[in-house]
Amino acid sequence: MNNNLNAAIQLAKNGFSVVPIIPDTKRPAIKHANQEPLTIDEIRELWTEYPNYGIAIKTTDFFCIDIDTPQHSGTTKIDGTKSLRKYFNDILLPETLTALTPSGGIHFYYKKIDGKPNKSLAGVFPGIDLQADKNSISIIPPTTRNGIPYVWKPNVKTITKPPIELINMLQKQLTPQKYKIFSNFASPNNSSPKSYMANLLEEMVTPQVKGQRNTYLTHIVGKLLVSGITTKTAYQYTNFANSNFVEPLPLKEVNQIFTSIFYKEMRKQNKHNG
Repeated sequence: MNNNLNAAIQLAKNGFSVVPIIPDTKRPAIKHANQEPLTIDEIRELWTEYPNYGIAIKTTDFFCIDIDTPQHSGTTKIDGTKSLRKYFNDILLPETLTALTPSGGIHFYYKKIDGKPNKSLAGVFPGIDLQADKNSISIIPPTTRNGIPYVWKPNVKTITKPPIELINMLQKQLTPQKYKIFSNFASPNNSSPKSYMANLLEEMVTPQVKGQRNTYLTHIVGKLLVSGITTKTAYQYTNFANSNFVEPLPLKEVNQIFTSIFYKEMRKQNKHNG
């Protein structure tokens, strides 16, 4: 019996957008961003050919509060359960569908309210990630990693609508107060150099934990390369931004990101000039 296939089909029938996961990883096996949900036939074909594929679901009309453990968070050893006790309570986090991860982490699933929250953020609180973007995914049971399964917490089988206070709290974290003076910022073309660089410098000292570092650094490099500073200075600032991450990326990855975005911007510039 293929438990993963049966689970994936049932999830799709219940309205979830299912994504196959490469075994013992957190990487999707297919392109899923901005794609239509897999059909039952497509699911049956994928998991019949690759029965060990894990299962993830896209956070389209729900979101996931992902509690990390020191075991899961690499060398940083950030314990998300401390933040859970500090920032949340039973009123903010009513009983809902909950998954326990192989490393001892916790995934709380809640319905979005008026489409919010709609952004993902690693380290929304220390040791806690928010998965809410329409293209973000959350790995669920019966997926296994290194032979250890994700499991559902017993008794609660539905996704709960959370209190509006939780939504407001998360939205506030997604728009930190210190950035509000730059709320009109859009690009170098319609913002003064000072406000553009001030906003960028604020972003460069924002710590990121595992999960969003590559994406965030790519975002920073793109802004640096169109800011008017030299390529050498942009590279130095890139390394500075990386050094402020909770767990910095290896230099090789930093160089790959910088080089990729540099050549992308060069092609855009050449096309514009041509």
